[in-house]
Amino acid sequence: MPSRHCAVESWILYWNSEIYIKKLFINKEKQKMKKLLAFILAAMMVLAFVSCGNTENDETSGSTQNTQTSETTNSGTEETEDSTGDETTGTENTTDTPDEPETPETSALDILNTIWNSYADDEKFAIIGGSDMTMNAPGVLDHTDTQTMSNSYYIPEANVSMVDDAASMIHMMNTNTFTGGIYHIADSSNIADFASAVKDSILGAQWICGFPDELLIISVDDYVIVAFGATELIDTFSARTTAAYENAEILYNESITG
Repeated sequence: MPSRHCAVESWILYWNSEIYIKKLFINKEKQKMKKLLAFILAAMMVLAFVSCGNTENDETSGSTQNTQTSETTNSGTEETEDSTGDETTGTENTTDTPDEPETPETSALDILNTIWNSYADDEKFAIIGGSDMTMNAPGVLDHTDTQTMSNSYYIPEANVSMVDDAASMIHMMNTNTFTGGIYHIADSSNIADFASAVKDSILGAQWICGFPDELLIISVDDYVIVAFGATELIDTFSARTTAAYENAEILYNESITG
């Protein structure tokens, strides 16, 4: 009986042990499943959070870009309007104050060039001009050189100061063949006195290389033109001067005798 009773107890113990083991196994499996489910839930929450953050960043970035684009567009429009306004203002200023053509100033050299350039080719002769000895053209005469003005052009020293601009042309081979000078008189009230003094100086000169034939003195506005030399050359010079300037007035035209 005891052995049988032991066998029953052993079987009951075995059965209880098996049940216990199964329960334990089942509990472990449940715990594993719980842990797995908890891990899965945690992972899903993390992913959801990250996804939410990215969405907010995208929306914020898009909003910022839109704002910057809007500001840039507005700024460009304002600059364009300002530029257009400036251009309009410039146009208005140009319209209000049109440029006036400048009137070129006349000089002694300009007048003498006009006369010389009106010569026909067969009327021209070899000349040198002015203090710089310009070849075959009139040149500017240094009106402050009193010695040259007096000795070569017979302007009395007392009258040199009346001149503030001058030009000349002379025959290249012989000054007594032709010498011509034009003098701007600073004070137009001195024109008559200047012309008379120069006439007396030339007519009373002591000539070395032969006598000039003729003396011509012409006024054009505030300028006095003086020429002496061979009759043919003086006559041509007189004709070209009066043709070029309608207001030219012959003050003296006299023969020079020895």
